[in-house]
Amino acid sequence: MSTYKEYIKFCQSLQDAAVQVYSVEKAVACKDDLSKQFVVLKHDVEAKLEKAVRISEIESRYGIKSTYYVHAFFLQNPKNIIMLKQIADLGHEIGYHYDVLDANDGDREKAVKEFTEAISRFADNGFVIKTVCPHGNPLKKRVGYSSNKDFFLDPSIREAFSNIVDVYITFPELVANKYLYITDAKYSYFYRDAQTTKTDATEELIPLNGQDEIISRIKDGNSMVISTHTHRYFSFVLFERIRIYLYEIIKIVSRILYKTSMGKRVINKFYYLAKKI
Repeated sequence: MSTYKEYIKFCQSLQDAAVQVYSVEKAVACKDDLSKQFVVLKHDVEAKLEKAVRISEIESRYGIKSTYYVHAFFLQNPKNIIMLKQIADLGHEIGYHYDVLDANDGDREKAVKEFTEAISRFADNGFVIKTVCPHGNPLKKRVGYSSNKDFFLDPSIREAFSNIVDVYITFPELVANKYLYITDAKYSYFYRDAQTTKTDATEELIPLNGQDEIISRIKDGNSMVISTHTHRYFSFVLFERIRIYLYEIIKIVSRILYKTSMGKRVINKFYYLAKKI
């Protein structure tokens, strides 16, 4: 599903399979009735918001409503707010893709302040945040916490934001081993090992044979959560191949730099640039 043409084919296959497709918000509302087969679609929006708009338009053609988890920095640009409203006007959910622990080096007080301000900025622009999803930040060096998921693991934070559902922490059954959890990590599709207990690692992921295997598993009656990154969709396969090569080169360079203390400090300072790849 790396090209728009492939995603159109995927949405058509969902429609043909007559499977119930939910946004995360809708799945939360229907969680007592998730005994029937379903697919939850969520997208992490980390760069190139115009691509998210295009994906949302494709889904809308097939009557699909999904969730778009958006970083708060997009709200700094009025043009981005217009595009987010385009997505929302099609009936899709706008959620918050937070990385407040990483952004504040694990300082929970500062993280709460940033999270609160972000939720308010979304609301001020017409987006009431009901569900959130943590960002992974693979290049971030962490001390005193394991990932951004630790934010909602804190009982006091869950209580303070009791009206907000974290897709991993306060609604864990959605991504637990009861259902397949599929992600486009590493520019390929993987599913999570049902036996894993890891919280923020890619070693737990098992390769899938592309879109055809996903559709095959749906036809076999499997319920699943599918998580994609919208900036990884392209008009042509060639553009995808170039981006994959760039991604692999950056991974190799990062591993080399990480072996030196200076390189590690540089990567840690600019870890957020990984969102664009």
